[in-house]
Amino acid sequence: LQKRKELGTLLAHQGSITCLRFSKTQNSPKVDDPTSGVKKNPNKWLLSASEDNKIIIWRVKDWENFGTLKGHTARINDLDIHPSNRVAVSVSEDHTVRLWNLMTVKKAAVLKLRGYPQNGQFVRWLGSEGEYFVVALTDKVLVFKTSTAKVHCEINTGRNKIMHLETQSLDNQEYIVVGLS
Repeated sequence: LQKRKELGTLLAHQGSITCLRFSKTQNSPKVDDPTSGVKKNPNKWLLSASEDNKIIIWRVKDWENFGTLKGHTARINDLDIHPSNRVAVSVSEDHTVRLWNLMTVKKAAVLKLRGYPQNGQFVRWLGSEGEYFVVALTDKVLVFKTSTAKVHCEINTGRNKIMHLETQSLDNQEYIVVGLS
């Protein structure tokens, strides 16, 4: 941004982008690039989701399209990358939660939101090892246990609508942070 220089253009989706997520490299500070002296981001991947029902995996070093995750049949609302950077999770207007193997660039599992009349709006991994993932519907938060892919517990927000969802670790304690209207 300081040099006001474009690094790359990501042209592959056929609809509006709904979510962008960088892979996380734990405990890795930005490193000096020996050719430019500029501190570079150690993140390896950027995932983009779209109204075209696809997730595209972009390689950050050269902004090349590494692969496309196909399977959702409607707009993708949100996605998140597991702390291991090997798995992603997404929610869509097709009433499913999908788990993706980023190593093989293939679908790992499809979870249908049976018994819930709303689509997933937000999704986040919970725990430093990704033991759980959290899906926010319009007025309810579902906590899934990763090992069983089943709902572990539900948090009802009553009449309040969920506008945003994040997870945060503070003093070795995990929190689900929800913005309500």
